[in-house]
Amino acid sequence: KALIARFFNSKKVVAGQGMNEGAYGLWTDGSHLYQVVVVPLIFDESAPPEGALIMGAPLNDDVARDLARSHSAAISFFENDRILAASLSTAQQDHLRQLHLSTATKSSVSFLFQLGKITYRGSIQPLIDPASGQPVGALLIQCDMQDTQIANQVLRALLAIMVTGLMLAAVANYLIST
Repeated sequence: KALIARFFNSKKVVAGQGMNEGAYGLWTDGSHLYQVVVVPLIFDESAPPEGALIMGAPLNDDVARDLARSHSAAISFFENDRILAASLSTAQQDHLRQLHLSTATKSSVSFLFQLGKITYRGSIQPLIDPASGQPVGALLIQCDMQDTQIANQVLRALLAIMVTGLMLAAVANYLIST
């Protein structure tokens, strides 16, 4: 109802402009998060909309897992102190919920935290409803620090190989030229 009221009470609709346009946003019912679209039902162009078609897609654990897989990071959607959807196991979600409740991890600043035996780098970003501009929750993006450490080790090894190759090329060039 709130999304319909927000749509029909918008300045554009009240002024009779933009009535053929739909609206989209994020909506939560306290335990689920949805991406919602509202499309006005107009049967007479000169009359206001007679109703609205509302379509919503849940942002659930499956969506979080797909996002996590495509971004190589763990994803969790929060509302206040509740996890609405996550790419984590149930045990990891419980641990993360306790961590979230016990620490000041509510800012968008990056931070490190332990989840089981793995150290993660996390960042909490607000989930803003694009239609209203109001926050409806938060998104925690976490990257495994072990992956970062492995990537750094690979880069150091490649650098060492490059430097060794340059030194060998310099020695070979000196030996050939003399």
